[in-house]
Amino acid sequence: MKIYLQKRQGLVFGIVLLLVFMGLPAFGNPTNQVAFRANGSETFLSKPIPREWQITGVVTTPNGEPLSGVIVLLKDTTVGEVTDENGRFSINVPENDGVLVFSFIGFHTVERSFDGSGEINVTMMENIDDLDEFVVVGYAEQRKKDLTGAVSVVDVDKLNRQPSGLLTNQLQGQAAGVNVLGSGQPGQEPTVTIRGANTFGNNNPLYVVDGVPLTSITDVNPNDVESMQVLKDAGAASIYGARAANGVIIITTKKGRGKVNIQYDAFYGMQVPVRGNVWNTLNPQEMAELKFMALRNSGVTDINDSYYGSGPQPVLPDYLVPVGASEGDPSVNPSLYNVNPHYTDPSDLGSFYRIVRANKEGTN
Repeated sequence: MKIYLQKRQGLVFGIVLLLVFMGLPAFGNPTNQVAFRANGSETFLSKPIPREWQITGVVTTPNGEPLSGVIVLLKDTTVGEVTDENGRFSINVPENDGVLVFSFIGFHTVERSFDGSGEINVTMMENIDDLDEFVVVGYAEQRKKDLTGAVSVVDVDKLNRQPSGLLTNQLQGQAAGVNVLGSGQPGQEPTVTIRGANTFGNNNPLYVVDGVPLTSITDVNPNDVESMQVLKDAGAASIYGARAANGVIIITTKKGRGKVNIQYDAFYGMQVPVRGNVWNTLNPQEMAELKFMALRNSGVTDINDSYYGSGPQPVLPDYLVPVGASEGDPSVNPSLYNVNPHYTDPSDLGSFYRIVRANKEGTN
């Protein structure tokens, strides 16, 4: 298409330049040139008028659900668009061929080439590896680089390397400022403190599993944990109140995805106590001698003990009840023994007669 302008009062050059540099539409003209006629001759301006190609499409998940907010960008340029709530996009590109880049949080980046106008539909796959780039802080998520509070992100893969059925045991040494102290009792949950003890009472942190506050995570399977964050500063109190005074441990469990996978893990342990007098405790005779030594060191010269007698050396009795009785004493006659374990009247206690033999050898 050609545009002809007649020369009037010397304004034609200004009009032509204005049309050219404002980007006059081509209207299907393959040459996209502007011409003017003066004195019967035609003059052409060689500057072509820019043209754009429109590309449309839909971005969805593998399940067919539309993805809104996906950034669609022409590679190596700043030309871009964002998908709407239905996952649709429409972008005008200045070139008839190139590469479109689709990016979205939590999904793999996709690149698709194009050649002229047309439609491009894209399916984006979830990127599980990017989950640790976001930290759950209360009711929201933030990038690691945007965090301003004291938050530690626990590496879940390292948790499962420890052969323990308790998640709190696996937390030992995985986050700075988090101390785990076990009691040694099989199956008993250890004590977890964040940044030391804050009170003389309960120092346990608040656990939040999938948004539900808990006081214990004994029943949480370590293999079900997808991410774990530890909130250590006072900022957590603005969300959880006074319960967050000892810190907050936020746990997000895994969600079902992909094919069914069944995995079985089992752990067992065994403890055998060391036999013998490992603590070097005193036997009954040594205990009696220690008591006599303590009395003499206290200034007692006339020792008369109901169990060990009054001689220079203590003598172990044969019976503890009656007190200090010896073998052959009439008071230890078995026929006198009278104890009714099924008594119902408290007054029966006074009629009981007990006989308890002493263990002179002690226990090992």
